[in-house]
Amino acid sequence: MNPGPSEEAGQTARSFIDAMKTQPALLAMVIANILILGFVYFVQISNNKAWGEVNAYRVEVGKAVLDYNKEVSMLLAQCSIVPKPPQ
Repeated sequence: MNPGPSEEAGQTARSFIDAMKTQPALLAMVIANILILGFVYFVQISNNKAWGEVNAYRVEVGKAVLDYNKEVSMLLAQCSIVPKPPQ
C-alpha cells in the first residue's frame, strides 16, 4: 500500500532532521536562509507601505505644478506685447 501525502511529508522531515544531526553547520545555514527570507519579506512589506505614501505625495505635487503652470499661462496670455517703433 502506498503512503499518503502526510506520511511522505513526515518521512521527509524525519530524514531531513536525521541528516541535520550529523551536519550542524548545514543546519545553521538552513536556519540562516529561512531567517533571511523572513527579513526580506518584512522589508518588502515595509517598502510597499512607504512607496504608497510617496506616490500619493507625488500625485499631489504634480497636480499643484499643473495648476501653477495653468495660472502662469493665463497671466502670460493676458499680457500685451507692444512692438518697438521703427527708427
